[in-house]
Amino acid sequence: MTEKIKIDAVIFDMDGVIFDSESVWKKAFEYTNCKYNLDLTEADRQSMCGKFEKDIRSELKKSFPNLDVDEYRDFMKTLVETTINEKGIPLKTGFISLIKFLKENKIKTALATSSSTERMELIFKKANLNNKILFDSIVTAKDVALGKPNPMIFNKACDNLNLQHQNCIVLEDATNGIEAAYNAGCLPVMVIDLIKPNEATKKQCFKIYNNLNEVKNFMETATDTCTVSRTL
Repeated sequence: MTEKIKIDAVIFDMDGVIFDSESVWKKAFEYTNCKYNLDLTEADRQSMCGKFEKDIRSELKKSFPNLDVDEYRDFMKTLVETTINEKGIPLKTGFISLIKFLKENKIKTALATSSSTERMELIFKKANLNNKILFDSIVTAKDVALGKPNPMIFNKACDNLNLQHQNCIVLEDATNGIEAAYNAGCLPVMVIDLIKPNEATKKQCFKIYNNLNEVKNFMETATDTCTVSRTL
């Protein structure tokens, strides 16, 4: 059994979806773990992706009571911020083409990121992009009390757009983000970056693509009114 759904909005995660920043975080994570002699794996890093900074620190403090977690995370964040300031972060393939398509077809856009407002604005500024023009709504960590996988950030984005959640696609690269979008009642679309979807994530995803060009191709062929079918 299927139902037809009109797509009224696309909600973007930022890190790993719009910008190739997860590779920067990965390098900083590996360097910092070496410096602090921590035996954390790539799986550990991926489990943190998409979460609020305060939640990551809280979890680390429970797991490593003898570690100065704030110093550890501050050092890692400084490495990332230095890269942003010196080089900026490259855009992911297909973002400009997709956002142009959405604007031309009067499909609303939103940004829902676990990053701080200041970091988000810096990344877009370094890329010479005006985030206020690109998005009809912007939600950052300061706007909600609970982070992904809690659905609050996507609930807020949909409410800001005054749209039904089931009519909003969410583009995410992290399993925590997909779970949050699923719990919000949106249409979770995973755009694979460094994290591969596990079986639970596959079940929660409406679609899975390798890049934003594939997302655009899907929306172009979803009919002229961007109506898609969802299996119930």
